[in-house]
Amino acid sequence: MASSSSLCPRILSALRRFATLTFGESAPLPAVENARVLLVGLNNPGSAYAGTRHNVGEDALRAAALRHGFGAWAHHGNAQISTGRVGDVGVVAALPSTYMNRSGAAVAALARYYGLTAEQVVLLHDDLDLAVGRLKVKRGGSDGGHRGIRSTAASLRTDSFWRLRIGIGRPPDGVAVPAFVLQRFLDGERE
Repeated sequence: MASSSSLCPRILSALRRFATLTFGESAPLPAVENARVLLVGLNNPGSAYAGTRHNVGEDALRAAALRHGFGAWAHHGNAQISTGRVGDVGVVAALPSTYMNRSGAAVAALARYYGLTAEQVVLLHDDLDLAVGRLKVKRGGSDGGHRGIRSTAASLRTDSFWRLRIGIGRPPDGVAVPAFVLQRFLDGERE
């Protein structure tokens, strides 16, 4: 997001909670080369989609990577990646360069490349059923109609990956969901 001052600490807290639940309090400090988590900011590529509600996963991941001092973003296959740490966990941050409904292929390829299981994948994505700025960490379950989740589950052949759901709110009366998710946040919502 443009300003990460309030959202970023909440995302990082959720990621630390995820790391503790997954690896325990005393997880050894891994080398980033031996990453233990693949964080994926679901997005649609291109300037037309930048800053839209649907791309909040990308915005949140970029803010978290910047705050944690991850390395420079570089192209790797069908994604941009950056590496670093969240707490004691080595992380590969990834932004698929495919459209959202085809992002699963990029996620699966990266998981294979880094030798990670589905349980070590965390998708950061928009969620209509949560109020703007609300976060929820969840593992597995329905795709809830989100095509990026559906694509990832199909490509990984399981839905057992983690999701960091980022609330974007519901569309106002008379606004269709596809049009709403492709809108930019209102000034009061962006922070």
